[in-house]
Amino acid sequence: PVLHSFQDEIVFEGEGCLSFPDQILTTRRYNQITVSDLLDPKPRTLIGLDAVCFLHELDHLNGIVFLDRQA
Repeated sequence: PVLHSFQDEIVFEGEGCLSFPDQILTTRRYNQITVSDLLDPKPRTLIGLDAVCFLHELDHLNGIVFLDRQA
């Protein structure tokens, strides 16, 4: 996946992760991002929870866990 742009940093309350059961944290994420990937190279915009989930999973691919994003 490629992250092309991001905007509107938000404090996201209630982020969790199956890798850390029973832990719910407040994190900093972007509310709107533009992304693409190898299967669909046309950039698309994700907003709100879609953007938060994408960024969470992208972090996993980069070896970052949501504990590192705690606000």
